[in-house]
Amino acid sequence: MIIVPINGAAQSGKDTFCEYVKNVCRMCHDITVFKMSSIDDVKNIAMEMGWNGVKTDYSRKFLSDLKDLWTVYNDGPLNNFKKKVAGLYDSYPYAVILYHVREPEEIKKLKDYYTKMCITVLVRRPGVPVPDNHADQNVEKFKYNVMVNNSSNLAALYTLAEKFSWILRKKIDEQKIHKRRPPGIRIYGGSMARKQCLGQ
Repeated sequence: MIIVPINGAAQSGKDTFCEYVKNVCRMCHDITVFKMSSIDDVKNIAMEMGWNGVKTDYSRKFLSDLKDLWTVYNDGPLNNFKKKVAGLYDSYPYAVILYHVREPEEIKKLKDYYTKMCITVLVRRPGVPVPDNHADQNVEKFKYNVMVNNSSNLAALYTLAEKFSWILRKKIDEQKIHKRRPPGIRIYGGSMARKQCLGQ
């Protein structure tokens, strides 16, 4: 299994990139891809508190602050994600999880925990204003394995997704040889040290 913490400011194109990666992996490599977000559970809590589900700069800050409180309290978003990974592993040992997460400190926790099973990705889109909340403002403050420069059109972004799919394919093939599994998962009875840049 490959864990891919993927980051990028609002409107950077990371959702579209993830959808392209998912489609290419399925069609060309027969790899199952799951898309998750560290904010999903936070959104559910926010709706119980009265949020209407509409994303504005104000509501993005609300969600960001709410996630911070939960993280400080008991590292809830990260622990929930670990449980989801453990629950998927038996049925999908060679799947990819594209995990949207914004805070560099949370990405570091994932990288430290999943080590060689983790590939960190930043999607950049030059010229797009960055919202005024710390989750968006701080996305560059981490040393990512892969940088995706979304500086052209959708066709170009799709090509970058195809290139990234081969990075994932190589890592999955390595796992099949070395039988790597996520930490904390018991089964009974190639490193991404070099940063890669996709696009110009």
